[in-house]
Amino acid sequence: MKKIFFLIIILSSIKGYTQTLEENKTDEFTKAIVKRSSWEKLVFTKKMKDFHGFTCYFRFSRIDTSYFMDIKIMLRGGNKVFSIDDKAKIMLKLSNDSIYTLYNLSYQISSLGKGAIGFAGSQGMGIQTSYISISDKKMAMLEEYYIKKIRIYTNDGYVESDVIDEYSSLVISAIKLLR
Repeated sequence: MKKIFFLIIILSSIKGYTQTLEENKTDEFTKAIVKRSSWEKLVFTKKMKDFHGFTCYFRFSRIDTSYFMDIKIMLRGGNKVFSIDDKAKIMLKLSNDSIYTLYNLSYQISSLGKGAIGFAGSQGMGIQTSYISISDKKMAMLEEYYIKKIRIYTNDGYVESDVIDEYSSLVISAIKLLR
């Protein structure tokens, strides 16, 4: 009995990498379906002193038949002020070698804590922004193929990083939740 209890405690303390819906409702005024997945890591650069180091979290949102990719990003050590213009690109290279481009919805400038999803990073400069309406065809592609690499354009140029399969599988899970 003690062994079973101990096993249950250990298994419950291990963080699984699963996506959840943080919002799932129908707007009472517009009757639009609103769904949002939980925030998850997409890029985590361990060497944040590296010039191109950055951390990026993502979630997907659905409002009726429109889909959006929301990101939170912190550059380098989290103390750099930066901005992202409206219509700036985010490029995703998929495992089938196709390039998938989205465009930023509105101008954003970094502020304290905006790039964090919890206490870690809450004192660093970051941005939260949305990339505009994704078609059903592109959502199907993102649901089928892993993201291998990401490039995010800022007003200071771009940052890019490989995306590990563990994080890329969360993208697929998030999309499946919204469908």
